[in-house]
Amino acid sequence: MKGRDPAVDETGVDGPAVDGTAAHGTVVEGTAVDGTAVHRPFVIRLAALTDADRIVTVLRRSITELCVADHHNDPGVLGAWLENKTVANVRAWIESPRTYMVVADRGTNTPDTDPMSTKSVDAPDPVRAAAVCGVASMSTTGAILLCYLLPEVQFTGVGRALLNALETEARRRGLREVSLESTVSARGFYSRYGYRPSSNDPANSSLLFKVLTP
Repeated sequence: MKGRDPAVDETGVDGPAVDGTAAHGTVVEGTAVDGTAVHRPFVIRLAALTDADRIVTVLRRSITELCVADHHNDPGVLGAWLENKTVANVRAWIESPRTYMVVADRGTNTPDTDPMSTKSVDAPDPVRAAAVCGVASMSTTGAILLCYLLPEVQFTGVGRALLNALETEARRRGLREVSLESTVSARGFYSRYGYRPSSNDPANSSLLFKVLTP
């Protein structure tokens, strides 16, 4: 995995939070005839190998469309950033015992299945895989490696729910702190949720930390 490169999700203050097992919320899917927003539910669940294609789409679109402030549409910079965002690499990250990866899923959960079960997930319904709209991952030591989402679900709480899922897992593992290397695009998002540079680093450092409360 090429460094830590989380993308932006400037979510609203009313976004969903993780309840300790799974995060549930809604994303706007359109507008009804009366002018009101139409919402579709989403859930945060463990990533499955069959999600790999869709995760690659999320990663590549999020970087390309939401991180312009970082790559400035420079083909060389963008190409280098996207180079390792492949199906083979994503499958390896999902299978790695050193990585915890979750996705935001706009599909319907399988009845009687805990979406945040720690059991290996190999083959969810393909329709569910196609509904993946966000992805986040963390190392077993608490380094947040990925936090990306589709542009159309920005400002809907998906990014906040993904981040909360990682923090919840970190607490479950007994970690007291998480860290990440923020893009310029995502700096404001992470700052709102308590991520700060170390006291030994300059104020504009891209390396951010958060002390986890019990």
